[in-house]
Amino acid sequence: MRNISSGRVLLCLLMISGLTSGRVVADGNEVLSNNEELAEVSLAFDLQPIFDTYCVQCHLLESAQGGLVLENGEAWANLVNADSTQAVLKRVDPGTPAESYLLHKLRGTHIKAGGSGQPMPYGSEASAGISASSVELVERWISEGAADN
Repeated sequence: MRNISSGRVLLCLLMISGLTSGRVVADGNEVLSNNEELAEVSLAFDLQPIFDTYCVQCHLLESAQGGLVLENGEAWANLVNADSTQAVLKRVDPGTPAESYLLHKLRGTHIKAGGSGQPMPYGSEASAGISASSVELVERWISEGAADN
């Protein structure tokens, strides 16, 4: 018998779990079967963990930087159709990622978009602290209409 590498075992387990859940997330990327479409991005299940990891330490109720609270249950109302305090853009303009200041802050393009301040998360340079796949999830969520789900 040949030895099965741990990577193959992990891949098999991911594929099996994908059959039961409808999607598999590995390293922040969804792995799909041949004909499966990407599942709709969920604020609660996909984005809130990103906010909790990278944003909430500065954007919490007690001392919200820029008046932006990103804690669970507060993020949607503070982002969607809310005016940015640093640019003429909305923080999140549903269906329009290019006009959503949040994406500009995450990508470090906020100055070109007429904004100010530092790229986010704080202390990063053009998303150095946040993965490209996480930023892509935010973009997909906005493109899909930025639902409160």
